[in-house]
This record gives sequence, C-alpha cells and structure tokens, in this order.
Amino acid sequence: MIDKATLHSSLVLDVRAQDYDRFLCIQLAPAAQRPALYTVTALHVELARIAELVSEPLLGHIRLAWWREALEEIMAGKVPRSHPVVEALAVLHRDSPGLLQQLRKMVNARAADLDAGLIAGEEQWLSYLDDTAGVLHSVWAQLLAAEEAVRHADVIRQQARAYAMVGLARAVPYLHAQGFTRFPAELESLAPSAELAAFILKLLASAKAALRPSLSSRALRPLRGLSRLASYHARGLHQKGGDPYRLRAAKLPLVLRILQMKICLC
Repeated sequence: MIDKATLHSSLVLDVRAQDYDRFLCIQLAPAAQRPALYTVTALHVELARIAELVSEPLLGHIRLAWWREALEEIMAGKVPRSHPVVEALAVLHRDSPGLLQQLRKMVNARAADLDAGLIAGEEQWLSYLDDTAGVLHSVWAQLLAAEEAVRHADVIRQQARAYAMVGLARAVPYLHAQGFTRFPAELESLAPSAELAAFILKLLASAKAALRPSLSSRALRPLRGLSRLASYHARGLHQKGGDPYRLRAAKLPLVLRILQMKICLC
C-alpha cells in the first residue's frame, strides 16, 4: 500500500484544487487507504484537464499517448517515468497489479474530450461516463474493500454515472465558455436556453433515481459520501430550474456536509 512518505504532496494539492468533492470524500477513508485513493484520483485529474491545456486536439492526443505509454511501461516492469503521479502509480501497481489495466480505460476514454464526435450518441456518452468516473469509482471500491466492490459493482457504476452527470451539468457554463462539448448531440447548444434547462432536468431525474439505492457497506464510505454530494448538488440545480448559469460556487457548505457524514456514516 502506498504510504504518506511515498505520496508526493503535489498529488494531494492537485486533487484538492481540481477535484474538491473527491478530495473531501477521501477523508472518509481510513488514513492508510487515502494515499492510493489520491493516486488514482490524481491520474483522473491529469487526464481530465488535458483538453483544457492544449491549443489543438493533436497535442492532446500526444499527451494521452504519453500517459498510455507510461502505464504500459509500469505494467511491463520498466522504471517509471519521472513524474509524481507515474511514480505513485508504479507503487500502486506493485501492491495491486490488476488496477492499471482498468485505469488505462480512462486514458482511452479521454479522446472524446478532444473529438466531440466520439460521444455523439447517448450510448457512446454513457460509455464515456462509465470509462471515466465509472472506472475511477470502481477502482476506489476495489482499494477500499475488494469483496464489497464486487457485491455492489452495478450500484457503484450507476452512481458513478449519476455523479458524472450532475458534475457535467453544473460545469455547463465553464464548458460553454471553453468551447467544450461533453454531452451527446441531442443537446445542440450549451448556451442558456429553455431547451438546456429541460435537458438538464431530465438528466437530474435519471441521476437521482440512480443515487437512491444505498451503499450499505461501511467500508465504502467515501463512495457513499460522493453519492450524497451528488444528491446535494442535484437538489441545488433542480431548485434553479435546471439552469446551471444560476448556480453559485460555495465550498463551505460542502465542508459542513462532509463533517456531518463523518458523524452519520460511522
């Protein structure tokens, strides 16, 4: 298991800055399990922001190829590349050798961030959600409790989809400003409109249904926390009539809710 000495502090800082909800829910895990959760989440963060950092899709595909090769080298037993996330992943692979094969799906799925045509249909879009958030949440579950991960695999996948749906809905103003398209072609524009609000309300209904089943396992508390936060965000967006442009960012309520979870989920 990755320990605190092995985990580079930059990984924790990146997760906190770029994926605050998951950062908070990692605190619900036992201290010994947190470094591994930070490691796989840091990989998710690195992949998710590639499209934001490149000036053209080709450069993004080159970065994805770099990550794909880095994972393949670790699995082949080669010395890991000099990068804090790669080095932490090498330690993770030593302790849990099957996980990197799963994480490689996240690398391949991020090609859709660079080519909207890859998620033009609903089925393709759901596969994109499964291979990004779905893989990450599944790996979290395996790190937390392997037997419980198998037992609750379908619920975890459905709730990861719901979490991603709500997150994308809340991110619409940013995605629109950056020119990103991370929804199926059914949604023609991310500009404010009645059509956008109707689409998001429909999406929220699906997400809330998926979030309803409870993950009863105490060992999966971080995932239970993510589901509660997704429900919290979904309610806030529903109260705004499905209009993400009316949302205001506020981190303090999330901290308070995590503190409540620490009490209620024990």
